[in-house]
Amino acid sequence: MRTNDLVSLYVSFVETNGGKSRPVLIRRVSGQTVEAFKITSQNVFGYFDIRFDFS
Repeated sequence: MRTNDLVSLYVSFVETNGGKSRPVLIRRVSGQTVEAFKITSQNVFGYFDIRFDFS
C-alpha cells in the first residue's frame, strides 16, 4: 500500500460475527503502521455526502 491508494478492506463486525468489504483511502504508510480514511456515503441530509474519518 502507498499514500493515496484507494483500497477495499474487509472490516469485521464488533458486536456480531461477520463483516463487510469497505473502501478506504490510504493517508500515510510508515513502517508497520498505516493511517487511513474510511469512506462512507450515508445519505443523512437528503443528498450524497462523503465523510472521511481517521481510523
